[in-house]
Amino acid sequence: MTEYGHKYGKLPAQRPPMLGTIHQYVTGKLPTPPPSVNIPSPSGGPWGMDMNDKLGCCVVAGIDHLNAAWDAEVKESSARPSDPQIAAEYYSLTGGPDSGLVESTTLARWAASPIFGTKIAGYAPIELHDLIGMQQAISFYGGVMFGIALPQSAEQQYGEQQQTGRVVPWTVIPSSPLLGGHCVVGVGYRPEGVWCVTWGDIVLLSYPFLAKYADEAWCPLSQQVQQRGAGPTGIDFASLRMDMPRLEAA
Repeated sequence: MTEYGHKYGKLPAQRPPMLGTIHQYVTGKLPTPPPSVNIPSPSGGPWGMDMNDKLGCCVVAGIDHLNAAWDAEVKESSARPSDPQIAAEYYSLTGGPDSGLVESTTLARWAASPIFGTKIAGYAPIELHDLIGMQQAISFYGGVMFGIALPQSAEQQYGEQQQTGRVVPWTVIPSSPLLGGHCVVGVGYRPEGVWCVTWGDIVLLSYPFLAKYADEAWCPLSQQVQQRGAGPTGIDFASLRMDMPRLEAA
């Protein structure tokens, strides 16, 4: 744990060799995203720290936060996992130690086996320079899982937001030392940056911050996306599943 009371746990980014970007699997031409997307009200209560002040379980917390955002989108309210359930799922995925997780392999496991009662229909990366693609993933598919090489300045800006109660964007502070890998989930955006869930709160990651510190971005696809079917935002799931790593259900 750091002096700020948080832990990290995103391991270095890995991209499956056969997996294309999300745009390669879209069945039509994605529309221009709206200029902003509001923050959803999470299903089942507050976003929640999800044990990420005690364990390096930020990737598992991201799964819970995505589920809550998706439920809010379709006006459902599913049961949220308890802290013991968060810890049990995390240790199951790591194999026992508090060692952190690789985002892509965790997404592959989530596509193969339910986590917190849900499975995703698929997932694919977003190119890090593609800010419009990130906005499209949030506005049309419900969220982005980011991997961040977290600088100390972000922790300080988070702390200032907690103390003042006002939005303090995560911005680039030159020479700020890196603390570790961290997973945050993008659930909305505005012209200045992306609204992300982390450590039980909403923070605004500026676009320059993402350009400097994001080392991976993923578009997880919920079952609701699959049920919507074809159209300009439809996904060729047959091709996507051919390219995704094949994991046996746990």
